[in-house]
Amino acid sequence: MDNRERIIFNSHHIVQIIFKHLNARSLNTCAQVCTLWNRIAVAEKNRRVIIHTFFKVGACHNTEIRRQIELCPIINHSVREAELFQELKNIRIEPVFCMTFMSVPLFAKFQEYFPSSGPNEHEEKRRKLSAAIIKRYSYVEENYGASAFIAENAPIKALLVFSTSKGARAVNKLIERCRSDDESLKMAVGGAIVEGTECFEGSFVAFSGPNVEAGSIIININDKKEEITAKFETFKETAVKTAFKNFLPDKCKFTFTVATGIVGCNADCVPMEIENGPAMSGIFIPKMEGVTINKCCLNKKNFNASEFIAQNAPIKALLVFPTLKGTRTVDDLIERCRSDDGSLKMAVGGAIVELTECFVGSVVAFSGPNVEAGSIIINMNDKKEEITAKFETFKETGLLNHKCFAFMFAYDGRGYSFHQEHNVESSIFCKMYPNIPLIGLFGKGEVGYNYLPNFPMEKTLKAGSFARYEKNFYMVILLCLY
Repeated sequence: MDNRERIIFNSHHIVQIIFKHLNARSLNTCAQVCTLWNRIAVAEKNRRVIIHTFFKVGACHNTEIRRQIELCPIINHSVREAELFQELKNIRIEPVFCMTFMSVPLFAKFQEYFPSSGPNEHEEKRRKLSAAIIKRYSYVEENYGASAFIAENAPIKALLVFSTSKGARAVNKLIERCRSDDESLKMAVGGAIVEGTECFEGSFVAFSGPNVEAGSIIININDKKEEITAKFETFKETAVKTAFKNFLPDKCKFTFTVATGIVGCNADCVPMEIENGPAMSGIFIPKMEGVTINKCCLNKKNFNASEFIAQNAPIKALLVFPTLKGTRTVDDLIERCRSDDGSLKMAVGGAIVELTECFVGSVVAFSGPNVEAGSIIINMNDKKEEITAKFETFKETGLLNHKCFAFMFAYDGRGYSFHQEHNVESSIFCKMYPNIPLIGLFGKGEVGYNYLPNFPMEKTLKAGSFARYEKNFYMVILLCLY
């Protein structure tokens, strides 16, 4: 390195200017070069407290991606996947929380739109998979060594066991030795007692290697078609998480919700309501002082409403996404959030959805001294003038003086079928607040609560009005992060 290069790479001011133009992933790479670069990269990331939204629908509009795919038709690669992943790679913030909304048509064909995260990998990925270790092992009680086999193939990602009636003991021994220190099994396991294999007592097959992932699901004797379908849907959920995992920091909390339709906005904050087609919208939030975001699964057995409230108190905004099986759990949570006078001192909104990463549903809580939020219910008979008047109240709360973003949750009977016109409600909000990103979904019934901090709601809104799984209405939550 000559003196000119040394001056450039060791000059705090010059490096700082260069780093301002890098995305978050590049900054993380540069931070590993030296102490100076690390200090400047960390400072630059902390300076970026912008909220990033994304919205993908229809055909790919990135001409460079389309050109590359046309040049390489041998690669089975989706243009939607390429466009989204390029955006994720180039994101300028390092998110600590990611929330995505996905339409049913997209989720139903997720592996088609995102082939690299499902079983339909292109040829290069199949070649890598074939390089993984796939070992078959025969066992006999006298000479079979479970520990040696596990050590040879560690970590095992999937284990298939085919035991005759005489080999059950050896199978149990193998599985028990595969357990980790916390007694759990970090692998997929499946098989059956069979009539015979090439070996008298049975055999098993182990899949291992860095390019192998596997999952296993038990279908119980009393499971009905709906429950079986829901369990099989979890394979798609894994594919969704895999699709995002490689582009998000390890500590980034991730939640996704599948609904009949979604709301998203482009880079200019112009919203669009997609009711029937494949689409995805989402939001990335960086680490911000005084802002805490937590998500929780509404597991009926393990979910503790009181504990969740205590961990996030005082909650400023609560987003709820129950499936039909989770509505009672949500009701219990909301009731426990009420103060002594029976009121809710927070914004509340959500909807009954088709699916989340949790079978019963999920909730997201925003809390911290630098969080404020308001929520407004739009009733079935409200006309444009009344909707506009309700949205005007956001201006009087002081929320708009800080970084804001908004959620819209609507009944799936609204939209075009209700208005005979596209994007009616989202367009009203956009016209009034053109710089505030709006995302959301259409559900099977909405949850909402009229709440505006530091504002006499009786002017326009019915104070404390609560809607629970109502139809033909929608609501908007405005979130402000200082």
